[in-house]
Amino acid sequence: MKAIYLSVVFLLTIENAIAQDSAKSEEMIFYTMFGASIPAAKNQHVIGNASVVVELKHKYLLALRYYGQEYKEEVPASDHVNDKYIPSHTYNEVNVSVGKIKHFHEKLRFSFSTGPSFVAYEMPYNLKKVPHPNNSWGGFFNSSIYEYEVRKYNLPGWSVRADLAFIPKQKFGLSLGAFFNYNRKLPIGGLNVNVLLGKLKPSVEEI
Repeated sequence: MKAIYLSVVFLLTIENAIAQDSAKSEEMIFYTMFGASIPAAKNQHVIGNASVVVELKHKYLLALRYYGQEYKEEVPASDHVNDKYIPSHTYNEVNVSVGKIKHFHEKLRFSFSTGPSFVAYEMPYNLKKVPHPNNSWGGFFNSSIYEYEVRKYNLPGWSVRADLAFIPKQKFGLSLGAFFNYNRKLPIGGLNVNVLLGKLKPSVEEI
């Protein structure tokens, strides 16, 4: 969770810096996106995501995106091990995407973007249930923990994303879309639901 919070702060800082540097460019739009990515695979878990998006001239976009999740290893309930002793998987991804935007209405826009990504993934393996080292009672009162190893992966990947955004206010919007983030160890894909905050005023040019 700390990684998610730090990434949100980082993304907001970038957005503010870009907006200040480009304040004179009327055709540029800057905003942040925060929300949840819901994987299509049943054995995967909801992922937090955040983005900084810059809409450039000629309806191009440039985005810096973050996806992160942490979830417990699936273990047999019959092991009766306390949740705090069950190891977690940690997934963090950053990608840079470029794409195009189509305005259907001043309050409705569609975007498609793609680009390279970097994934840091920590996976527990070789789990073994063992007696808790603090056991001092016999029989029923004893508890167990897991001993395990961790594999760390640093993986290149590729991201594809499409979003349909509804912009009811100049600085607030909502979006629904689809994504697919590929890497050789843990590819993910599904739906995105996001809140948009920032400078969202659409172009006044004819679409």
